[in-house]
Amino acid sequence: MDQVQKQNVIKQIIEEIYGSTTIAIAGHVSPDGDAVASCLALAMSLNKLGKEIVVLLEEIPKRYHFIGGNEFVKTDDLSGLMPDLFISCDCGAKERMGRFARVFDKTDKTIVIDHHISNISYGKINYVDASSSSASEMVYDILEQMGNMNKEIAQALYTGIIFDTGGLRFKSTSPDTMVKVAKLMSYGIPFNTIYTDIMLSHTYTEAMILSKAIGNMKFMEDLPVTYSHITKEDMDNVGASRADLEGICEYLLNTKGSEIAVFISQSGECQSRASFRSLGFDVNIVASHWGGGGHANAAGATIEMGPKEALQAVLEQISERYNTNGI
Repeated sequence: MDQVQKQNVIKQIIEEIYGSTTIAIAGHVSPDGDAVASCLALAMSLNKLGKEIVVLLEEIPKRYHFIGGNEFVKTDDLSGLMPDLFISCDCGAKERMGRFARVFDKTDKTIVIDHHISNISYGKINYVDASSSSASEMVYDILEQMGNMNKEIAQALYTGIIFDTGGLRFKSTSPDTMVKVAKLMSYGIPFNTIYTDIMLSHTYTEAMILSKAIGNMKFMEDLPVTYSHITKEDMDNVGASRADLEGICEYLLNTKGSEIAVFISQSGECQSRASFRSLGFDVNIVASHWGGGGHANAAGATIEMGPKEALQAVLEQISERYNTNGI
């Protein structure tokens, strides 16, 4: 998306916001730092304009409870919810909203704000920019033009950007991203505390499930691929939830000599969640084989197999594509 297109679509989004009274905002299932932060920052900002806001998110992981705007989150009966405008944040596909997609479908005015390369622009207005570091950075662009920012909103957006850039180290981090981070810091947010909590701190449960994943970690003999898996039993043994699995795939990728990382976690009796990270190889293509998606260097998919079978299938796909296309 070039600058002219970007400014035009942001102008359309602002016009729709000002022309609406009730607004629903949704993130993807199993919300991560960027989904939570972008949704709540937008909610707090639009509430300042006097809009009636509902945020549709699954349970927010405890590590993000410090972000403001939790009072707007609704998870109970949605049957009577009829917003004027629906905004999805950080959702590469409508189905990624889970049960909240039903509300999206019955809303006349819909906006998509997303940075996943796999996004098919499923809204009436689509602000989709795969070159952006995060949905939070894209929300920043909108709120900056609206002149509707404060310390609490800045804290949320900083959190989302830090999370989705891996602490400002992923290739999606641009000079423009750094400028925006500096501006957010100027609001007097506790940036060092947030950075430490998001990027460096972990709970005992997270450490225990990571140790299990490390114990199962292996390196492919003929390709620069690190991989691991855990079962539902592994998670139950330490009381881990899906939120406790954040960062494991990145840890695998950080192994010296690794250029691709695969992490498989069992999510059902015959269902697994695959997470992919890479330094150059397009893992989005691999994820799309199972109907998943994401970014070229970070993607995921749900595979209707047990963890060991899913892992074998994924490694075969990577081997086939790597030997054909290289990195």
